[in-house]
Amino acid sequence: MDENWILSCLKKPLGAKAAHEPFLKNRMDQTFGHSKQNARQAAVAIHLYPENGNWFFILIKRSIYQGFHSGQIAFPGGKYDRQDQNLAFTARRETYEEIGIGINIGKQVRALTKVWIPVSGFEVSPFVFIHKCKPKLAANDQEVAQILIISISNLIDPKSISTTNIVLENGMKLENVACFEFNNEIVWGATALIINELRMLFSV
Repeated sequence: MDENWILSCLKKPLGAKAAHEPFLKNRMDQTFGHSKQNARQAAVAIHLYPENGNWFFILIKRSIYQGFHSGQIAFPGGKYDRQDQNLAFTARRETYEEIGIGINIGKQVRALTKVWIPVSGFEVSPFVFIHKCKPKLAANDQEVAQILIISISNLIDPKSISTTNIVLENGMKLENVACFEFNNEIVWGATALIINELRMLFSV
């Protein structure tokens, strides 16, 4: 599992439909009054780096706040700002603000399929960045409760995929929701869709 293998995997065609479909249960485009046609733009960063012969990516556990994504596991990222050069820059800027990776650190490799988040009305663009070694990390305590480091080996392990029951902020209960389980944390929703597309690229 060297850099050439990682890059060759990332050159594969995207499989959004096959990757997203298992995780689309309970996701309704018109839920919560948001329209996909009027979606607000956001971006997240998938930072990949090698260490001790394996490759890893970074997730965060969001701090508790008044909002739909409070306490959830996610990629570092956030909403597009008018001053941002483009959405890839948004992903870099938000990563710097949340976990301290410099805006110019890491090589942008490609974008993954955009994901619509009906609960908050955002369309999220995921961007993959590759590093020669583990970047320096510093969590912003106001936004990030914990930084999670996940190995590619763990990502492609079928045992990481599971189902769970979710209770939303408005009290709505979602049953048997497809999810990932990493480091005893449940990853579901838009982040799970993105992760599964990433997983399929690395799966033989």
